Parts: sequence; C-alpha cells; structure tokens
Amino acid sequence: MIRADSMELFVDAVMDETNSLANGSIDISMSGGVAPYQFSWKADGELISTEEDPEDLAAGLYTLEVTDATGCVLVYEPVLVDNITALSEISISKEIRIFPNPADDFIWVEWEGNFKEKTSIELADAKGRIQYSRAQEKSKHKIPVRSLAPGVYSLRISGHGWQVAEKVVIVR
Repeated sequence: MIRADSMELFVDAVMDETNSLANGSIDISMSGGVAPYQFSWKADGELISTEEDPEDLAAGLYTLEVTDATGCVLVYEPVLVDNITALSEISISKEIRIFPNPADDFIWVEWEGNFKEKTSIELADAKGRIQYSRAQEKSKHKIPVRSLAPGVYSLRISGHGWQVAEKVVIVR
C-alpha cells in the first residue's frame, strides 16, 4: 500500500457505545489528496463500513483505509470505541469540571468529593495518540499543555464502570 503523505485525516469525535447497544460512532475529516475519497472501516480484518463517519458501532478497535481519486492510499491507526454505561456517565459528568477551555498553559480537572477508586485521566491528540496519562485519587488535577501543539484534543476521565470524554482546545 502507498501511504499518502499529502492526505491528512483528523478524528473529530469518537462516541462510545453505551450499554452494549452498538450505538457508537466515529467522526472524521479529511484534507489533501484528490476528492472523492473511498472509505474502508475494518474491525478484526472484517469490513464494517464504507461511510466517512461510521455509526452503529460496537465497542472495538477500528482501522481505516482511505483511497483518493488518484489511487493514493492512507492507512489510519486503530481508533478505539469503548463500551460505557450511559446512566453512570450522565450523573458523573455533571460533577466534573474542566477549565480553562480553550487553554494555553495548563488544564485543571476537578470533581466534587472523592471517587472510591483511582481515576484515570488521559489526553489524546486528534489521531488518538495519548499525550498525557495519569492515575489520580485527588479531586483536583493540573495537566500541563504548554508543550502540546495547538489543536483539538480528547480528554477522557474514567473509573470503574464509568467514563467521561470532553473535547479540549489548545491555543497559542
């Protein structure tokens, strides 16, 4: 396969599956290359979707192959769609604050009270690469972002049986 250096792919959003209902989705955007594009989303080597933004996804790892009108191919690394319990996410997300957003130096994550288990905090770039990861027991955490490139990042905060994901923007 040819890796198309002139094409760029951005993962704009990943909506996790809830309650094992195969209702997850992945939203991407493309630039470069020559439109129209052909999309081939696979899980475990099996074709799942030919849509740009696949929906009705079960939890799993998804890979994407994009072919432009000239035959150039871009293969994108796996995108994770998790399975979460929706009721837990909704009630917990109201208790978590993420600020400032947009940010240029640091991001604060705080919540009321203490969760009984360690809380995992991850910051991933638009390609899903983890830029920051910590296990946290305290109810307030400072994430340094000055060294990160400007752009949209995904901040995931999770514990046993729950997860909250928010977009954060890094600016200069």
